[in-house]
Amino acid sequence: MSRALPGPAVLRGVSVLLASLAAARLGMSVPDLRRASRATYDAMAGIVIGGARASAGMPAFHDMPIADLEAIRAFVLSAAWQAYNQQKVERR
Repeated sequence: MSRALPGPAVLRGVSVLLASLAAARLGMSVPDLRRASRATYDAMAGIVIGGARASAGMPAFHDMPIADLEAIRAFVLSAAWQAYNQQKVERR
């Protein structure tokens, strides 16, 4: 079975996410989405597609399909769990 390549909206969203992660590692004041609250994850459609945080500098991706947003959400949650599990290993 072949998998479809991600659409442009997913690639733009992942690009924003990766820039956020890189900036957080460099100590810049960009939120590390791996540490986002449940409320933030629940509000992602309004934030990413609806532009709910445009005033804070987060661009809106009005043309992004919900399926693409869900792929980004899954990617962020996966990265959060990886960071959490790595933290547990480092504390041993």
